[in-house]
Amino acid sequence: GLGVLTLQNTSKEQTRAFRHFDEARNAFIYKNYPLALKEIEFAMNGDESGPGFHAEWRFYMLSGILRLGFYNCEIDLVDLPMAEEAFTNAALFAKADYSVNSAIAYLAASWTAYCRGHLEHALDYAGKALEINPKLIETHYLLARYQAENKDLDKAFEYLSDAVGLH
Repeated sequence: GLGVLTLQNTSKEQTRAFRHFDEARNAFIYKNYPLALKEIEFAMNGDESGPGFHAEWRFYMLSGILRLGFYNCEIDLVDLPMAEEAFTNAALFAKADYSVNSAIAYLAASWTAYCRGHLEHALDYAGKALEINPKLIETHYLLARYQAENKDLDKAFEYLSDAVGLH
């Protein structure tokens, strides 16, 4: 698909960006989260040697994860608005060639919006995830949770039943 890079169509910017991405993943694996974020930002925005590459969904996904936070994360890196933006960008860039990953990115954007107290945005993103991949159980579960919070117990039960049925 269009998302696969080949030697013929890989630019210097893309090559440099993917080197930074590899460094970011390695830093993440070794729990050096500030370095991981620095490297992923270089991948997207460039460094002193040149511009970055903006059209790679995995860059945004890793940035979103680092900004959303997780158990034993670097709390100073948490920035929910930036995480939400990163996940929505990941979803958009993944949609054409990596629809499953696009749905997962929308699901992450949904959870991020919910954590920010934006239930309507959370519902919207989850709806987009469901539209792309109706078999993603976690989407049904989150939609059930959101609808229960919205006091629409019939819809909540419907989504929960769907989640159980998919399991």
